[in-house]
Amino acid sequence: MIYNLETDFDRSKPDLTDDQYIQNEIFMQAFNSGEGALFDSLYREDSISNFSGKQLTGEARLAFFKEYLATKPVSLATLTKWYVAGDVALIKVEYIIDNQGPDGRSRVEGYCTDVLRRGEDGRWLMAIDRPVATTGRPPSQ
Repeated sequence: MIYNLETDFDRSKPDLTDDQYIQNEIFMQAFNSGEGALFDSLYREDSISNFSGKQLTGEARLAFFKEYLATKPVSLATLTKWYVAGDVALIKVEYIIDNQGPDGRSRVEGYCTDVLRRGEDGRWLMAIDRPVATTGRPPSQ
């Protein structure tokens, strides 16, 4: 899969779309932007993310994303599974995150099992974000 990473999307009201490949590219663009608020806007208000190692939602999730993404990590993600049932999608993604921290360069590899929901406005947003690191250290450790 060759990534465009220049897919146009409305940054004021992003939609992860029902096209799994465009969804993945928008997710990577928002993550790699370094803008925690933009990345968090891909999540429903009541979404749960354990990216930090803790289950975070709402303002706590936003605060974590702002702090972590300000360090400018770079992610590459490959979609491996995509199942849709009505307004719910289950996806599996393999990822690599490279970052330059105070202790030098770090790499975390793993997979995510995520749930997206299509809202009343038709936009697909993250409902459950469950990344699991298989190598390296997650951001909270």
